[in-house]
Amino acid sequence: MTNVNSIIDDITKLNNFEDINEVVRAINAQSKKVRARNRRKEQEGFREGDMVAFRGKRGERIVGTVDKINPRTIGVIDDIGRKWRVDPQLLKTPIYKNKGVA
Repeated sequence: MTNVNSIIDDITKLNNFEDINEVVRAINAQSKKVRARNRRKEQEGFREGDMVAFRGKRGERIVGTVDKINPRTIGVIDDIGRKWRVDPQLLKTPIYKNKGVA
């Protein structure tokens, strides 16, 4: 954390908007790279055809099959044919016991 503290100290010494804006642009660019890297990591665990489960907007449990892996979401088709675009963080692998879904 010492490195971060020294960076923050350097930022607080800036006294013109041009330099501050340049720092903001650099932070935004790095943040975008980190988000993209994390998104790819989250999506690595899923393949087309995988069975997945998630909670719908009203809290209902939805089970479906991965249809498509998009840059930011994963396309899922549920058992009645509805298509969903779901954030990978919300997807779980369903646990099956005998005939029912647990």
